[in-house]
Amino acid sequence: MPTEILFSASQDKARLLGIETADKAKLSRIGEVEDDFYRKEGVRQSELQRKDVPDGLIFPYNLDYGGFKIPLPVAVTIIKANEVRNLISEDPDYGLEFDFGIVNDAIWAIGDEHGNLEDAINKTDPNGRHQDDVERLADFFSSKEGQFFYSVGSTARINAESQAIEMSIRSLRVGQIKSHSIEEFNEIFGPHLRRRKAFSLDFVLHERLLTLPEEFVSTEQLIEMGPGGAMFSGRTETLIPNKLQYIRPMQLAAHGFPSNRS
Repeated sequence: MPTEILFSASQDKARLLGIETADKAKLSRIGEVEDDFYRKEGVRQSELQRKDVPDGLIFPYNLDYGGFKIPLPVAVTIIKANEVRNLISEDPDYGLEFDFGIVNDAIWAIGDEHGNLEDAINKTDPNGRHQDDVERLADFFSSKEGQFFYSVGSTARINAESQAIEMSIRSLRVGQIKSHSIEEFNEIFGPHLRRRKAFSLDFVLHERLLTLPEEFVSTEQLIEMGPGGAMFSGRTETLIPNKLQYIRPMQLAAHGFPSNRS
């Protein structure tokens, strides 16, 4: 059976997939390229940057990447996958330790009920300004009543021998955003964000943030990178009941892991 290794420091993701993570030095390399993207490339294109407010948290969902538009989590996953290939190229013996490397990036997104997404929220701020995160998210959500909240992730599987990359993107429509004043948001969610220092799934499933459905809508597509940019194919849509016994498929969809790992 092919061996896989996850290039993520998230133990939650490792447990969800049931595979080992790469060593700390390799994870550090992957983390550095991700943080560098969010600090530089993502910030450069942020609407808030144009208002002279540097930000590592809120971005347009579709970024201008290499001359074409591409969803934020796909762009970050490509960067991570390329860094895994760099690691293997620098040390061919390392590529003999596993058959496939897995990288993943997931964000929260805001859009309409049909999956047309406009805004993206990084789940953790690489600049580490967690007090500011609460204030910026409170301001952000106070203007999003009635829109739909999504978790969107992209996953790449890198063949250690050929260095070929298989990619997919998956979204989970979590619920409709309720009305919040800035003060209400701070009171309800401020303590959670300051304590967890991240924008977790527990947070978005909180019924005071969203009107939750009886079934979550998950969509999935394959991605192929070509000279014209990202090409999406094989779109499928599934319904996941909002029940405790379906927490694993819900978590897989929320992280953007392919449904065939269920």
